[in-house]
Amino acid sequence: MKLPIKNILIDSAVASLVVAGEIYSIGYASNAAIFFVWLVTVLGLVVCIMKPEDLFSDEARNVHLNYVSRISTIALIGLIAAVGWFVTAAFYLLSLLLLIGKYQVHKKNAANALEKQQ
Repeated sequence: MKLPIKNILIDSAVASLVVAGEIYSIGYASNAAIFFVWLVTVLGLVVCIMKPEDLFSDEARNVHLNYVSRISTIALIGLIAAVGWFVTAAFYLLSLLLLIGKYQVHKKNAANALEKQQ
């Protein structure tokens, strides 16, 4: 399993923006964080509409769905909720759960297809 360093760094950067904006009252940091979180949320929901074959064609693309990345993203969602951005946190969590669910269904279907071929 490859460690998703890029995803952890992005989550850490967004968490830093949230802390800078909400704890240290740096306005542009809050704006940048909220923009990024909503961008990822909307893109995640759009991705859920796409065909699984287009999304999960090889294992290298699925590194963002491993457990280490999920933990860092859930920690970021917790931080977002803790500072009072409840709607944003809820939609971000929904987007994450839908994407994980879509990946699990694709993985199960791929395993069933492989099993039928044998």
